[in-house]
Amino acid sequence: MKFYYSSMYIHERINSFEELIEKIDGKLIELYLDTNICIYLRDYYKEPSSIVKRDEVWAELRTLLKHIKTRNLKVDFSFGVEEACRNKSNFEINYEKLVDMNYSIEELFNMDYFEMVEHSKLLKFDTQVKDTTKKKPSKMNSLESLSRFQNLLFVNYACLLKMYLLDKKREEKSNVQLMIEFLNFVEQEVDVFSTSIVIFAHYFFSGSSLIKRLIHRSKQVAEEKVHALWNAAIDLTFPPLVSKQILKSKSIPVFVTADQTLCLIFDAMKIRVMISDGDKSTLPPFVEVDLSKTCWSAEELREIDKYYDEIMKIRKYKFAFNEFDQERVLENLRAVCKKLEDELNSIL
Repeated sequence: MKFYYSSMYIHERINSFEELIEKIDGKLIELYLDTNICIYLRDYYKEPSSIVKRDEVWAELRTLLKHIKTRNLKVDFSFGVEEACRNKSNFEINYEKLVDMNYSIEELFNMDYFEMVEHSKLLKFDTQVKDTTKKKPSKMNSLESLSRFQNLLFVNYACLLKMYLLDKKREEKSNVQLMIEFLNFVEQEVDVFSTSIVIFAHYFFSGSSLIKRLIHRSKQVAEEKVHALWNAAIDLTFPPLVSKQILKSKSIPVFVTADQTLCLIFDAMKIRVMISDGDKSTLPPFVEVDLSKTCWSAEELREIDKYYDEIMKIRKYKFAFNEFDQERVLENLRAVCKKLEDELNSIL
């Protein structure tokens, strides 16, 4: 178990918290905690022994808490708590669970570091509020649930469904052909290009076992497969959602996670230029993408890049004089997701 620290505003790879502090003054940092970290914190407050007995988890969590308290770092756990408190069946918020989880983490952070360590010695057990809903073979109702993830989920979920189907029905097609088919799908049917999704697709179709496990390891039944794709779609909302917080907090957002795959996607994107007007971005940020850790050969990557560049030229002229119609795009994505879900269920 290892906690990973990533930021689209720090161009070097961060291998430890000590390296992070060497690169950026702690006063400028705001940590954004992934869902898994929030769950560890909740569990540690409510039942300390459940975390302390897991040596690797406790060592990482204790180190994180020490740095947060001794350096007086700013921490935001709202994204992780929100995801953790949404029902499996329809993605609606479980308010009882939300209040309970927020209270647990806030109470923990109200302690100083010495009190946090002493807390580990308590024989304490508080019953957790659990999600009793069941997974379903469709996420169409979940897509309609209001959340900070919602609009990005339409894009991510459609793209991940398509990736899985292309890979499952590949026949004799090469990985490059599948990647190009995917790019065509995004251009013609999704009509929105997400940097994190394109990077994920590069890893996925190039044969990265780490990335492919994220989708393929689930049971071959509809509700399990769909839920695995849905969870991955949520994960891929974190890079853009966390990174744009710089405009509101005026601090450098650093994402903390125990998920190596999500860290891999984060580290492949670095923002070079962002143009803002107050707390709003006036233009999409200029993002530099690093695909050196994908499994493509140089020749394969050149072939894909050439095709991708042609698509971007078409899109540049397509949207030069047309205002982006978000409602039209979302309405189209509803139909795309439904069609792809039906196709997925027919082959399972």
